[in-house]
Amino acid sequence: MPYDTLPDQRIPYDIDGTVVYTSTDNPNTATLALHEADVQLDDTQMQELQDTDTSTVVSYLASGADGSSILWWFFPEDRIVSAAVFIFTGSTTSTYVGGSSDTANGNDGTWEAPSQPDGTPFQVYSAVDLWRSGIRPLSFAGSIKTLVAIHALNSSGADTSVWVLAHIYGHTDAGAMTNDLIFIDPDTSDEWTAPDDFGDQPLGTSVVDTFKVKNTSVADTATGVTLQCDDDDFVIAEDSGGPWVTSIDVGSLGPEVESDTYYVRCTSPDVGSPLEPRFARIIVTCDAGFFE
Repeated sequence: MPYDTLPDQRIPYDIDGTVVYTSTDNPNTATLALHEADVQLDDTQMQELQDTDTSTVVSYLASGADGSSILWWFFPEDRIVSAAVFIFTGSTTSTYVGGSSDTANGNDGTWEAPSQPDGTPFQVYSAVDLWRSGIRPLSFAGSIKTLVAIHALNSSGADTSVWVLAHIYGHTDAGAMTNDLIFIDPDTSDEWTAPDDFGDQPLGTSVVDTFKVKNTSVADTATGVTLQCDDDDFVIAEDSGGPWVTSIDVGSLGPEVESDTYYVRCTSPDVGSPLEPRFARIIVTCDAGFFE
């Protein structure tokens, strides 16, 4: 089926220095402070939130009338958050999304609720493609440093709530990072503003697209730059004809230097396989000390 165009890049909060906390408090927008009962998610839990399967990530058994489950994201720099989808099992009575540009602990500072022109990004799990069809735009007044998502449970008796996934779409605010490695369009040198989308690709076919990596620093060289793509349906290459691999050693990129053109191939499953959306995640890393 056709889906709306992805609004922005999916924020890779499991690998970009973001710290994520969960809480099973009874919160409101004025009392969001972290406390000793709150738990910082580990790498595995954050990766589970980022994937598209239905594995349990964070669960909470509510027995009181106001039981709620919360996730906080503390980004390492200011971010423009433009969309999200939060999927869970279990019923809900109310939801809240908030953003702050100046909080230090999840409670102080100034908070705002975003505009949600197409409705809430909170979705009760119902189909394997909900992570794609359930994305809803968000609009804050400006960049934020911290995001919070809350769903209050319908806990007449007892109600188990399980976070299935949480995808956030956006990008680093202009000027927030002096040094960065970004993906760009080889034809225009413009930064990708959304993931490369292969659209309604027929089953049993392969489609190839191109990209480059650019060092945005005006002074520092990025060394040990590598590309990684671990996905059953996608591979990358240094040439349009392959060889197709899952990792590429880019080497060094000097200040404001663009890499060679690289290729990404999407191979759809054989005819007769289930139809569902797919997502290739290409990760770029480099030696420590470059990003700031």
